[in-house]
Amino acid sequence: MSADGFVENIPLNNEMRCSIVSNSTGDILILHDQKLRSDIQWIDFDVDAKTLSLIHEDGSPQDLGIVLDAKMVSNLSNGLEVSLVRMDNDKAVSRQRVIIVIQEY
Repeated sequence: MSADGFVENIPLNNEMRCSIVSNSTGDILILHDQKLRSDIQWIDFDVDAKTLSLIHEDGSPQDLGIVLDAKMVSNLSNGLEVSLVRMDNDKAVSRQRVIIVIQEY
């Protein structure tokens, strides 16, 4: 947290291990190995910038920090929602489903 009280925008993959998997029908799964700093309100996907950001309950964005290749961009463009799954010892311990907002200009 910065001196002015805002959470610094550190990419998720710098805070914890995480990965993303998807398919061509738009099923999207983000796996992570630690608790997120707050509930996620939605996922923001900027097609042109090829970035995926988690939007926290305070409105702050957090970049996933993972390079998205052309196939992943295509798959994400078909998505309607994202499942966020926290893993512990190869077992899913929590799951949250949120919408994905696709920014394409």
